[in-house]
Amino acid sequence: MTLLAPCLCLAGCNVLDLAKPPPQAPAKLMVVVGDTFPPKIMPNAVLPLAVQVVGTGGGLARGVSVRFELADSALTLGVSLLSAGGAGSGQDTLSVVTDSNGAGGVAVRLAGLAGRAVVRISAPSLGVADSVAYYMTSYAMLVGLSPKDTTVSVGTNFAIAVRGLSLGGALTFVAPVFASRDPGVATVTTHGQVHAVAAGTTYVLVSGVRYPDSVAVTVVP
Repeated sequence: MTLLAPCLCLAGCNVLDLAKPPPQAPAKLMVVVGDTFPPKIMPNAVLPLAVQVVGTGGGLARGVSVRFELADSALTLGVSLLSAGGAGSGQDTLSVVTDSNGAGGVAVRLAGLAGRAVVRISAPSLGVADSVAYYMTSYAMLVGLSPKDTTVSVGTNFAIAVRGLSLGGALTFVAPVFASRDPGVATVTTHGQVHAVAAGTTYVLVSGVRYPDSVAVTVVP
């Protein structure tokens, strides 16, 4: 009598399936620094941007080249990429190699223009990518002052009106800072209220923008 070997497979089992290795987890690129900033960011800031790369199988990907590239919108807004420490000249594209923790990064220098700037990030050898968007608020580059220059009598009080202007002349938000060059002639408050103290000429400086300006105040008896 011939004995039959027991069948270890259930119905429908394919012997080839038993030889297949379990599927590996896909590679991933994750932004770990740079995607938690406020929705609106003032220009002229240098912000860190860092990623961590995980290889297939779930291990940290060391020695992988990561490419940071400015999208067209960022180029038109004057955004640039710097080394992770914020040093060096601005670039449109930078590549870094991940460290033992699978991490690598750059610094993003925002310009004095308002708009949406996008940085694309990729690890070409692993076929993974991501991006980060920065929404920059309007920033006053110039101030329009009224009156521009004036002559007043001792004891006169008046206010300096300030308008924030972009380089193109559009009205934008500004938080002016006032200072009198000679408080013995005229003083000024934090809100731009000027008081004529004694005869002479001084300047009230208005800053808080890229290009400060001033008002000449001549005080007569």
